[in-house]
Amino acid sequence: MTGILLAGLVGAAPLVLSAAEDDSAADIVAAKGEVTQYRLSVAGHDETCTISAGNPTQDSHAVSMNGNCSSAVPALKKVRYWRKDGAGDLVLAADSGEVVAKFFAADGVAYESLKPMSPMMALTAEQ
Repeated sequence: MTGILLAGLVGAAPLVLSAAEDDSAADIVAAKGEVTQYRLSVAGHDETCTISAGNPTQDSHAVSMNGNCSSAVPALKKVRYWRKDGAGDLVLAADSGEVVAKFFAADGVAYESLKPMSPMMALTAEQ
């Protein structure tokens, strides 16, 4: 009887661990949704800058950028808004709505860039 009980507990362990991992992943995603300030770093460049959410608009947030990341990626000068798209990616857009940069959720940092492909950019949540 003890052997059967032990086998049942050992067999259930992966299910319990898997559920715990799913819960922690959900907590990380929920925490990312509440972040209103990120540190943007560009591969191969020492400069970083801070991107902060300003006043919300209909489906996005106005953006303020502190620092000089546009020296590494000049297109970032056009960024005025950030929004999440349907896939959960973070989009930095110009006044015209043009997508200047797009980031996906990544391990180790909050987001890594999809667009532009080069140079690679990363957003790290700041509190």
